[in-house]
Amino acid sequence: MKYIYYFLILLLIPVLTWGQNSSVGAGSASNLLLRFPASARVSGISEAYTGLANDENAMLYNPAGLPNLNNTVISLNHAEWLEDIRIDNIIYGQKLTYNMAIGFSITHMWMPSIQGKDQYGQATEDFDVSSSVVQLGLGYKIQRAFYLGIAAKYFQDKLAEYDATGFAFDLGLFMHTAIRNLTLGLSVQNLGDKVRYDKLSQEIPLIFRGGFAYQIMNRQLTLSADIVKSSDTELNLYTGIEYNFQQSFFLRLGNQYSSARSLYPSYGFGFILKQRLVTNYTFGSLEDLGMTHKVGFTFKFNNPVKSYNYSGQKPKYSYAAKTPNVQRKVFMSALENELLLSWQTIENAEYNIYVKLDSKNKWCKINKTPQKSAFERIKKPTKSGKYIFKVTCILNNQEYPISEEVIFDVK
Repeated sequence: MKYIYYFLILLLIPVLTWGQNSSVGAGSASNLLLRFPASARVSGISEAYTGLANDENAMLYNPAGLPNLNNTVISLNHAEWLEDIRIDNIIYGQKLTYNMAIGFSITHMWMPSIQGKDQYGQATEDFDVSSSVVQLGLGYKIQRAFYLGIAAKYFQDKLAEYDATGFAFDLGLFMHTAIRNLTLGLSVQNLGDKVRYDKLSQEIPLIFRGGFAYQIMNRQLTLSADIVKSSDTELNLYTGIEYNFQQSFFLRLGNQYSSARSLYPSYGFGFILKQRLVTNYTFGSLEDLGMTHKVGFTFKFNNPVKSYNYSGQKPKYSYAAKTPNVQRKVFMSALENELLLSWQTIENAEYNIYVKLDSKNKWCKINKTPQKSAFERIKKPTKSGKYIFKVTCILNNQEYPISEEVIFDVK
């Protein structure tokens, strides 16, 4: 536990040191790409993500959330911003071990050429403006409910013949609380020195984030909120709602509050194709400045997992030296034309569902490949007999039974 206390102190030091007088230099920080919301998904909930941090976007907001990855992923995001500004982003995330994951990200801003002017206001040649940020992050699960993360970033601003480059770091903390499905997160972003433009040095935007996420309705509805404080802006409150319909379609709504404005909404949606391709879209209004649009595509790749093809066979569970605590209740609901099996989720697990007719027959696996969702809809059987169901989970290439059998009796 002492490492947890040390890390909390490390997070609080910059908050206490720099977080008191942001209005003195309001709007003075350079390299605005360091705080640009590049993710189409996270923008849909108005960046209320620090305490959620459950996918590859943790790389951009809270690297401590990287161990929440279940797959190797590549995410592509594109933003159509104001004045024909375009921002592109790519994120790569991979889980290395049960406790550790890494992330890599590149963000680049493209701007149209700007007409130059001399001291008399006469037109000169056009000049280019661009900005880039490259990040490398690591998240580590210290214990079951407590994660730490760190990310290093290199950034470059280009204005005509002037280049400004620098390095910065992000620190993050993520934890599961004693309240089921309630998670918390803290992060400090852009810890680094000033950058120099020709003869002028400027601060980079130091950002402090703290937030929570709470999942209800069998984790179908997620409520999240972040308090965000930058070294050159006032305190902001970000709130977001994400609704998940059967792990296939998502609706998102968010808003950002500050003393300057009370309404800065964003709207988004997403859908999953064959559990491997995720598409997200978000649009928002910048009041009088116009609309912004973001689109993202995430490709998921299976980590190496054994093939579990037990069709027509009794499952042979492979026990590790120490069996984890994976016992969960499995609930069955009989709907009009189908059965609904559901159970409590197990972190970083995939599931198999088996069925057999009467006790003397062989087990058959219902799903072709291990699934991540903690529920399964099954066509209601009509043939008379006792249908016996069992759910197993896969952790670290080992399969474990998670419950006693549940029975549906057709007479």
